Amino acid sequence: MKSKFDTKYVVMTAMFIAIAFVAVLIGKIVPNVAGFLSYDPKDAIVVIAGFISGPLTCVIISVLVSLIEMLTISTTGPYGLLMNIVSTCAFAVPAAWFYHKKNHTHKGAVIGLGLGVAFMTLCMLAWNYIDRLFTQRNSSYVPGYIKNDLDQLSYPYIREVPYSEVFPGRELNYGQESTVQTLNLSFYPK
Repeated sequence: MKSKFDTKYVVMTAMFIAIAFVAVLIGKIVPNVAGFLSYDPKDAIVVIAGFISGPLTCVIISVLVSLIEMLTISTTGPYGLLMNIVSTCAFAVPAAWFYHKKNHTHKGAVIGLGLGVAFMTLCMLAWNYIDRLFTQRNSSYVPGYIKNDLDQLSYPYIREVPYSEVFPGRELNYGQESTVQTLNLSFYPK
C-alpha cells in the first residue's frame, strides 16, 4: 500500500509552505485596514494546495506557515497563531474538501470556494466575541502593541462600549457587566 506522505507529497507541501510564507511577507506591504486587521494572501495558496492534495494538506500548511509567521514576523503571539490557523482552515478546508472529495470540476471549485467563504464568515463572526479581550483596558490578555496604543484603544470601531454611553442614567444590577456586547464589524467603501 502506497503512503500518502511519500517524497513527492512532502516536497510539494514544503514548496506550498514556502510560497504561502512569501505571500504573508508580501501581504505585510499592504496597509492595515483597521487597527489590528490586515490582508493575508496566503489563504489563496493554501486553497490551491488543498485542491491538488486534499483538505489535510490545508491544515498542515496552515499550521506550519502560521507557526513560522509567529516565530519570525508576527507580534500577536499564541493568540494570533490560533486565530490565524482557525481563519485559514475555516476557509481552505471546506473549499478543498468539496472540490477534492465531491466535485472535481471548475463548478466544484467555485462551489467549494463559496463554502469556504461562508464557513470563514461564520467562524470569524463567532470569534469576534473573543476579540473583546483585545479591547478590555485592564485585561492581561491584551497584547502590548494594543495596550500601549491609546489611539487604538479609543478608536470607536474597536473599543469597549460602556452601558453609560449608550443608556445614560440607567442603573446596572449587581453583577451585571458594565459594557455592551457588540459585534465588531466594519466596512470601509472607497
